[in-house]
Amino acid sequence: MHFLVSQLKKKSRQKNALSSLADPADEEARPSAAKNQFSCPQCGNTHLVHHYMDGHYSCTDCGTVTLQNIISEEQEWREFEDDDKSKTKSRAGSAINDDHIGLSTSQGKGRGKAVSRVEAELAKNNAKKEKLQKSYKKIDEFANKVKVMRTVTLRAKKLYKDLMDTNAFQGRSQKACIGAVLYYASKLEGNTLDMKLIEVVSHCSKRNLNRTYKEVKRALNVKKNAEGPSGVVQSVCDRLQLGQAVATAAKNAVEKVYHRGLAVQKTPTTIAAAVIILVLKNQDQWTAERESQIASELSISKKTVSEYLRELSIYRAALLAQ
Repeated sequence: MHFLVSQLKKKSRQKNALSSLADPADEEARPSAAKNQFSCPQCGNTHLVHHYMDGHYSCTDCGTVTLQNIISEEQEWREFEDDDKSKTKSRAGSAINDDHIGLSTSQGKGRGKAVSRVEAELAKNNAKKEKLQKSYKKIDEFANKVKVMRTVTLRAKKLYKDLMDTNAFQGRSQKACIGAVLYYASKLEGNTLDMKLIEVVSHCSKRNLNRTYKEVKRALNVKKNAEGPSGVVQSVCDRLQLGQAVATAAKNAVEKVYHRGLAVQKTPTTIAAAVIILVLKNQDQWTAERESQIASELSISKKTVSEYLRELSIYRAALLAQ
Protein backbone atom coordinates (compact mmCIF):
# COMPACT_ATOMS: atom_id res chain seq x y z
CA MET A 1 0.00 0.00 0.00
CA HIS A 2 2.90 2.33 0.65
CA PHE A 3 3.92 2.00 -3.00
CA LEU A 4 0.34 2.68 -4.14
CA VAL A 5 0.17 5.86 -2.07
CA SER A 6 3.48 7.10 -3.50
CA GLN A 7 2.19 6.43 -7.02
CA LEU A 8 -1.00 8.39 -6.30
CA LYS A 9 0.97 11.36 -4.98
CA LYS A 10 3.24 11.28 -8.04
CA LYS A 11 0.29 11.24 -10.44
CA SER A 12 -1.37 14.05 -8.55
CA ARG A 13 1.73 16.24 -8.80
CA GLN A 14 2.00 15.59 -12.54
CA LYS A 15 -1.71 16.47 -13.07
CA ASN A 16 -1.36 19.70 -11.13
CA ALA A 17 1.69 20.70 -13.15
CA LEU A 18 -0.13 20.06 -16.41
CA SER A 19 -3.32 21.82 -15.33
CA SER A 20 -1.36 24.95 -14.42
CA LEU A 21 -0.03 25.12 -17.99
CA ALA A 22 -3.29 24.21 -19.75
CA ASP A 23 -5.80 26.66 -21.22
CA PRO A 24 -8.76 27.24 -18.85
CA ALA A 25 -11.13 27.10 -21.82
CA ASP A 26 -10.21 23.49 -22.45
CA GLU A 27 -10.83 22.34 -18.88
CA GLU A 28 -14.56 21.80 -19.48
CA ALA A 29 -14.00 19.72 -22.65
CA ARG A 30 -11.35 17.46 -21.08
CA PRO A 31 -12.78 14.37 -19.32
CA SER A 32 -11.72 14.00 -15.72
CA ALA A 33 -9.73 10.79 -15.24
CA ALA A 34 -8.27 11.58 -11.84
CA LYS A 35 -11.20 10.12 -9.96
CA ASN A 36 -11.23 6.74 -11.69
CA GLN A 37 -7.52 6.49 -12.54
CA PHE A 38 -6.88 4.05 -9.67
CA SER A 39 -10.26 2.40 -9.60
CA CYS A 40 -11.55 -0.61 -11.50
CA PRO A 41 -13.06 0.46 -14.86
CA GLN A 42 -15.50 -2.45 -14.71
CA CYS A 43 -16.98 -2.33 -11.21
CA GLY A 44 -15.57 0.93 -9.81
CA ASN A 45 -13.84 -0.78 -6.88
CA THR A 46 -10.98 1.28 -5.45
CA HIS A 47 -9.28 -1.64 -3.71
CA LEU A 48 -6.54 -2.74 -6.12
CA VAL A 49 -3.74 -5.20 -5.48
CA HIS A 50 -0.19 -4.71 -6.78
CA HIS A 51 1.43 -7.94 -8.05
CA TYR A 52 5.18 -7.34 -7.84
CA MET A 53 6.29 -10.40 -9.80
CA ASP A 54 3.95 -9.77 -12.75
CA GLY A 55 4.12 -5.96 -12.60
CA HIS A 56 0.39 -5.10 -12.69
CA TYR A 57 -2.63 -4.00 -10.59
CA SER A 58 -5.77 -6.08 -10.39
CA CYS A 59 -9.20 -5.57 -8.86
CA THR A 60 -9.97 -7.52 -5.70
CA ASP A 61 -13.66 -7.90 -6.63
CA CYS A 62 -13.81 -8.81 -10.33
CA GLY A 63 -10.12 -9.55 -11.01
CA THR A 64 -9.80 -7.05 -13.85
CA VAL A 65 -6.20 -6.01 -14.60
CA THR A 66 -6.10 -2.21 -14.60
CA LEU A 67 -2.40 -1.36 -15.07
CA GLN A 68 0.25 -3.55 -16.74
CA ASN A 69 4.02 -3.62 -17.34
CA ILE A 70 4.79 -1.56 -14.26
CA ILE A 71 8.52 -1.27 -13.57
CA SER A 72 9.42 -1.93 -9.97
CA GLU A 73 11.36 0.87 -8.28
CA GLU A 74 12.51 -1.31 -5.40
CA GLN A 75 15.96 -2.76 -4.85
CA GLU A 76 16.95 -5.59 -7.16
CA TRP A 77 16.40 -9.15 -5.96
CA ARG A 78 17.53 -12.42 -7.45
CA GLU A 79 14.86 -14.38 -5.59
CA PHE A 80 11.65 -12.87 -4.24
CA GLU A 81 7.92 -13.35 -3.70
CA ASP A 82 4.96 -10.98 -3.70
CA ASP A 83 5.18 -10.46 0.02
CA ASP A 84 7.65 -7.69 0.98
CA LYS A 85 8.33 -9.35 4.32
CA SER A 86 9.06 -12.75 2.80
CA LYS A 87 12.18 -14.43 4.16
CA THR A 88 12.88 -16.10 0.79
CA LYS A 89 13.96 -12.82 -0.81
CA SER A 90 17.65 -12.88 -1.57
CA ARG A 91 19.99 -10.38 -3.24
CA ALA A 92 22.92 -12.80 -3.65
CA GLY A 93 21.16 -15.88 -5.02
CA SER A 94 20.99 -19.31 -3.51
CA ALA A 95 23.69 -20.66 -1.23
CA ILE A 96 26.63 -22.55 -2.73
CA ASN A 97 26.36 -26.31 -2.58
CA ASP A 98 29.75 -27.71 -1.61
CA ASP A 99 28.87 -31.07 -3.17
CA HIS A 100 28.56 -29.50 -6.64
CA ILE A 101 31.88 -27.63 -6.73
CA GLY A 102 34.31 -28.87 -9.39
CA LEU A 103 31.80 -31.15 -11.11
CA SER A 104 31.66 -31.40 -14.91
CA THR A 105 29.94 -33.50 -17.54
CA SER A 106 31.88 -35.92 -19.72
CA GLN A 107 31.13 -38.91 -21.94
CA GLY A 108 31.79 -42.33 -20.56
CA LYS A 109 33.34 -45.35 -22.22
CA GLY A 110 31.52 -47.55 -24.65
CA ARG A 111 29.96 -46.22 -27.82
CA GLY A 112 30.62 -42.62 -26.81
CA LYS A 113 34.35 -43.14 -26.37
CA ALA A 114 35.15 -42.53 -30.05
CA VAL A 115 33.03 -39.38 -30.06
CA SER A 116 34.78 -37.98 -27.00
CA ARG A 117 38.17 -38.71 -28.58
CA VAL A 118 37.19 -36.85 -31.76
CA GLU A 119 35.89 -33.90 -29.74
CA ALA A 120 39.14 -33.75 -27.79
CA GLU A 121 41.16 -33.74 -31.03
CA LEU A 122 39.00 -30.97 -32.49
CA ALA A 123 39.40 -28.87 -29.35
CA LYS A 124 43.17 -29.39 -29.47
CA ASN A 125 43.38 -28.40 -33.15
CA ASN A 126 41.23 -25.33 -32.61
CA ALA A 127 43.43 -24.21 -29.72
CA LYS A 128 46.54 -24.73 -31.87
CA LYS A 129 45.07 -22.70 -34.76
CA GLU A 130 44.06 -19.90 -32.42
CA LYS A 131 47.54 -19.79 -30.91
CA LEU A 132 49.10 -19.76 -34.39
CA GLN A 133 46.88 -16.87 -35.51
CA LYS A 134 47.91 -14.81 -32.48
CA SER A 135 51.56 -15.53 -33.26
CA TYR A 136 51.06 -14.45 -36.89
CA LYS A 137 49.65 -11.11 -35.70
CA LYS A 138 52.68 -10.67 -33.46
CA ILE A 139 55.03 -11.44 -36.36
CA ASP A 140 53.26 -8.82 -38.50
CA GLU A 141 53.60 -6.33 -35.66
CA PHE A 142 57.36 -6.96 -35.34
CA ALA A 143 57.82 -6.88 -39.12
CA ASN A 144 56.07 -3.52 -39.41
CA LYS A 145 58.30 -2.03 -36.73
CA VAL A 146 61.57 -3.18 -38.34
CA LYS A 147 60.20 -2.50 -41.87
CA VAL A 148 61.19 -5.73 -43.61
CA MET A 149 60.03 -7.03 -46.99
CA ARG A 150 56.85 -9.05 -47.33
CA THR A 151 58.84 -12.14 -48.34
CA VAL A 152 60.69 -12.07 -45.01
CA THR A 153 57.40 -11.91 -43.11
CA LEU A 154 55.95 -14.85 -45.03
CA ARG A 155 59.13 -16.87 -44.49
CA ALA A 156 59.03 -16.11 -40.76
CA LYS A 157 55.42 -17.32 -40.54
CA LYS A 158 56.29 -20.53 -42.35
CA LEU A 159 59.26 -21.17 -40.07
CA TYR A 160 57.17 -20.47 -36.98
CA LYS A 161 54.49 -22.92 -38.15
CA ASP A 162 57.12 -25.62 -38.76
CA LEU A 163 58.53 -25.09 -35.27
CA MET A 164 55.14 -25.37 -33.56
CA ASP A 165 55.41 -29.18 -33.62
CA THR A 166 58.90 -29.19 -32.08
CA ASN A 167 60.17 -28.34 -28.61
CA ALA A 168 62.14 -25.32 -29.79
CA PHE A 169 59.76 -22.86 -28.08
CA GLN A 170 59.42 -24.78 -24.85
CA GLY A 171 60.33 -22.67 -21.83
CA ARG A 172 61.04 -19.56 -23.92
CA SER A 173 59.17 -16.28 -24.19
CA GLN A 174 57.03 -15.69 -27.27
CA LYS A 175 58.74 -12.38 -28.03
CA ALA A 176 62.18 -14.01 -28.07
CA CYS A 177 60.92 -16.82 -30.32
CA ILE A 178 59.31 -14.44 -32.80
CA GLY A 179 62.40 -12.21 -32.82
CA ALA A 180 64.70 -15.18 -33.47
CA VAL A 181 62.47 -16.54 -36.23
CA LEU A 182 62.23 -13.14 -37.89
CA TYR A 183 66.01 -12.74 -37.75
CA TYR A 184 66.55 -16.21 -39.25
CA ALA A 185 63.99 -15.53 -42.00
CA SER A 186 65.72 -12.28 -42.95
CA LYS A 187 69.05 -14.10 -43.08
CA LEU A 188 67.63 -16.76 -45.42
CA GLU A 189 66.15 -14.09 -47.68
CA GLY A 190 69.50 -12.33 -47.99
CA ASN A 191 68.40 -9.22 -46.06
CA THR A 192 69.84 -9.91 -42.63
CA LEU A 193 68.46 -7.66 -39.92
CA ASP A 194 70.56 -6.08 -37.22
CA MET A 195 70.29 -8.02 -33.96
CA LYS A 196 70.22 -4.75 -32.02
CA LEU A 197 67.05 -3.77 -33.89
CA ILE A 198 65.45 -7.09 -32.91
CA GLU A 199 66.44 -6.42 -29.29
CA VAL A 200 64.66 -3.06 -29.31
CA VAL A 201 61.49 -4.41 -30.92
CA SER A 202 61.19 -7.59 -28.85
CA HIS A 203 62.41 -6.07 -25.54
CA CYS A 204 64.62 -9.13 -25.05
CA SER A 205 68.29 -9.32 -24.19
CA LYS A 206 70.89 -10.18 -26.80
CA ARG A 207 71.88 -13.28 -24.86
CA ASN A 208 68.29 -14.55 -24.79
CA LEU A 209 67.81 -13.88 -28.52
CA ASN A 210 71.07 -15.66 -29.44
CA ARG A 211 70.12 -18.74 -27.43
CA THR A 212 66.68 -18.85 -28.98
CA TYR A 213 68.11 -18.33 -32.47
CA LYS A 214 70.51 -21.25 -32.06
CA GLU A 215 67.69 -23.48 -30.81
CA VAL A 216 65.44 -22.45 -33.72
CA LYS A 217 68.17 -23.17 -36.24
CA ARG A 218 68.97 -26.53 -34.64
CA ALA A 219 65.30 -27.60 -34.53
CA LEU A 220 64.75 -26.72 -38.19
CA ASN A 221 67.86 -28.65 -39.26
CA VAL A 222 66.82 -31.68 -37.21
CA LYS A 223 63.35 -31.65 -38.74
CA LYS A 224 64.68 -31.47 -42.30
CA ASN A 225 67.49 -33.97 -41.75
CA ALA A 226 65.16 -36.53 -40.18
CA GLU A 227 63.64 -37.24 -43.59
CA GLY A 228 66.98 -38.03 -45.26
CA PRO A 229 68.08 -36.65 -48.64
CA SER A 230 65.78 -38.91 -50.67
CA GLY A 231 62.76 -37.99 -48.58
CA VAL A 232 63.63 -34.30 -48.80
CA VAL A 233 63.98 -34.56 -52.58
CA GLN A 234 60.57 -36.18 -52.97
CA SER A 235 58.79 -33.70 -50.69
CA VAL A 236 60.37 -30.67 -52.41
CA CYS A 237 59.52 -31.96 -55.88
CA ASP A 238 55.93 -32.59 -54.80
CA ARG A 239 55.44 -29.17 -53.20
CA LEU A 240 57.06 -27.25 -56.07
CA GLN A 241 55.44 -29.50 -58.71
CA LEU A 242 58.72 -30.30 -60.44
CA GLY A 243 57.50 -33.65 -61.73
CA GLN A 244 58.21 -37.27 -60.92
CA ALA A 245 60.93 -37.52 -63.58
CA VAL A 246 62.99 -34.87 -61.80
CA ALA A 247 62.36 -36.53 -58.42
CA THR A 248 63.46 -39.97 -59.66
CA ALA A 249 66.62 -38.63 -61.32
CA ALA A 250 67.50 -36.59 -58.22
CA LYS A 251 67.06 -39.56 -55.87
CA ASN A 252 69.32 -41.70 -58.07
CA ALA A 253 71.92 -38.92 -58.03
CA VAL A 254 71.70 -38.71 -54.23
CA GLU A 255 72.59 -42.39 -53.91
CA LYS A 256 75.65 -41.87 -56.14
CA VAL A 257 76.69 -38.84 -54.06
CA TYR A 258 76.83 -41.02 -50.94
CA HIS A 259 78.50 -43.88 -52.84
CA ARG A 260 81.31 -41.59 -54.01
CA GLY A 261 81.79 -40.02 -50.57
CA LEU A 262 80.71 -36.54 -51.65
CA ALA A 263 78.33 -36.03 -48.73
CA VAL A 264 80.95 -35.56 -46.01
CA GLN A 265 80.01 -32.75 -43.58
CA LYS A 266 76.97 -31.85 -45.69
CA THR A 267 73.41 -31.76 -44.40
CA PRO A 268 70.67 -33.71 -46.23
CA THR A 269 68.90 -30.46 -47.12
CA THR A 270 72.03 -29.04 -48.79
CA ILE A 271 72.58 -32.28 -50.71
CA ALA A 272 68.94 -32.42 -51.84
CA ALA A 273 68.89 -28.79 -52.99
CA ALA A 274 72.13 -29.06 -54.97
CA VAL A 275 71.16 -32.35 -56.63
CA ILE A 276 67.70 -31.08 -57.64
CA ILE A 277 69.22 -27.97 -59.24
CA LEU A 278 71.80 -30.15 -61.00
CA VAL A 279 69.03 -32.32 -62.47
CA LEU A 280 66.98 -29.29 -63.52
CA LYS A 281 69.98 -27.85 -65.39
CA ASN A 282 70.55 -31.18 -67.12
CA GLN A 283 66.91 -31.30 -68.26
CA ASP A 284 66.84 -27.64 -69.35
CA GLN A 285 64.27 -26.77 -66.68
CA TRP A 286 66.46 -24.58 -64.49
CA THR A 287 65.52 -20.99 -63.77
CA ALA A 288 66.79 -18.53 -61.19
CA GLU A 289 63.30 -18.34 -59.72
CA ARG A 290 63.13 -22.11 -59.20
CA GLU A 291 66.54 -22.10 -57.54
CA SER A 292 65.31 -19.44 -55.13
CA GLN A 293 62.16 -21.45 -54.44
CA ILE A 294 64.16 -24.59 -53.66
CA ALA A 295 66.46 -22.74 -51.26
CA SER A 296 63.49 -21.05 -49.63
CA GLU A 297 61.59 -24.34 -49.28
CA LEU A 298 64.55 -25.99 -47.52
CA SER A 299 65.39 -22.90 -45.43
CA ILE A 300 68.98 -22.66 -46.59
CA SER A 301 70.88 -19.79 -48.19
CA LYS A 302 71.62 -19.59 -51.91
CA LYS A 303 75.31 -19.19 -51.17
CA THR A 304 75.47 -22.57 -49.40
CA VAL A 305 73.72 -24.28 -52.31
CA SER A 306 75.94 -22.61 -54.93
CA GLU A 307 79.17 -23.62 -53.17
CA TYR A 308 78.16 -27.29 -52.94
CA LEU A 309 76.77 -27.22 -56.49
CA ARG A 310 80.22 -26.25 -57.79
CA GLU A 311 81.70 -29.31 -56.04
CA LEU A 312 79.12 -31.64 -57.60
CA SER A 313 79.49 -30.13 -61.07
CA ILE A 314 82.89 -31.83 -61.39
CA TYR A 315 81.13 -35.24 -61.17
CA ARG A 316 78.06 -34.17 -63.13
CA ALA A 317 78.31 -36.82 -65.85
CA ALA A 318 78.77 -39.66 -63.37
CA LEU A 319 75.97 -38.52 -61.06
CA LEU A 320 73.41 -38.06 -63.83
CA ALA A 321 74.29 -41.21 -65.80
CA GLN A 322 71.35 -43.58 -66.22
